[in-house]
Amino acid sequence: MVDAIHTNLFDAMVDSIYAALEKAGAPNVRVVVWETGWPSAGGFVATVDNARRYNQAAIDHVRRARPRGLGAGDVHNICR
Repeated sequence: MVDAIHTNLFDAMVDSIYAALEKAGAPNVRVVVWETGWPSAGGFVATVDNARRYNQAAIDHVRRARPRGLGAGDVHNICR
């Protein structure tokens, strides 16, 4: 059981993966979030500026308020 109140889907999803791994007897498996993003084309809110804003907010969020299991060294900004 996760003792947390989630305010966003990202944290809830990462925490649910860690909870499932713990229940399966594999609490030390490292989870890597490979990709998250916002579309940069194809709709009226799908702009490069909105994608940049979303990606930076996601990085800032994880650096500031990590889901359980993620440490400070696990956050990498590969978007340049």
